[in-house]
Amino acid sequence: MYLVTGALVDLIELFGNIATDIINAIPAVLAAIIIIVIGYVAGSLVGKATNKIVEKLGMERSFDQTLTGKAFRSAGLDLSNFIGSIIKAFIIVLSIILAVQTINIGGTFGAYLTTIADYLPRLLLYLQKMLKPLKLLLFTLMIPIQG
Repeated sequence: MYLVTGALVDLIELFGNIATDIINAIPAVLAAIIIIVIGYVAGSLVGKATNKIVEKLGMERSFDQTLTGKAFRSAGLDLSNFIGSIIKAFIIVLSIILAVQTINIGGTFGAYLTTIADYLPRLLLYLQKMLKPLKLLLFTLMIPIQG
């Protein structure tokens, strides 16, 4: 009888601890959801703004006259939408990683996510350095094909 009562007390204590952990995690989960929603909205707005900027600069018209531009068009891609979508996706991924860090997941998966989040600022600096030569490449690709 004592063994059954002790097991029942342990089971009740276990469920109590689980309920406490869930209740304590609710603010972090809500914060993570808010971060993801803000990231999605910000990514959409920045992506659309980038799309409009690329269209206004006339880069798309010049790009469409190149071999690469023709390949994009034949594949059903639009340069301004492509660039805007990449920026939108990047911002959304950043917000998801920030949201996951907010939840503070432990274990191997948490360590992996922390490593990725720590690497992202270095990736942004690398991309910034890569954009300088990419500008030259982009302008050379926009030279119209003769004939």
